[in-house]
Amino acid sequence: MKKHLLEIMAVVGLFAALIVPASAEASVTDAIERYRLGDPGMFAFFAGSLSGLSWANAELKATGHAELFCPPPSVDLSVQQEVDVASKHLKDTPGDGQRPVGSVVLQSLKEAFPCK
Repeated sequence: MKKHLLEIMAVVGLFAALIVPASAEASVTDAIERYRLGDPGMFAFFAGSLSGLSWANAELKATGHAELFCPPPSVDLSVQQEVDVASKHLKDTPGDGQRPVGSVVLQSLKEAFPCK
């Protein structure tokens, strides 16, 4: 099971590496701005990030481990919701604007959908 989680994470990482400039991961502020301007690469990044985190959660749950974040069953997360959650985090914590987008997205999802 660990092997599958690592494979999923590797695929997400590879996908992200193909669409994000090689120099570094975009800051969350830059990523959200580019997404709002219609940058298809940023949409793909957010979609891949959400997909990878959702698969990681499924794997963790299936193997009896704590999930990273726990949206209620009635919530089917979308890319727009992911961006909205990260944007809310930035309003509450403006100093995080230059942090890498992936890190802030994960933290934002954990805050918005804590596991009980």
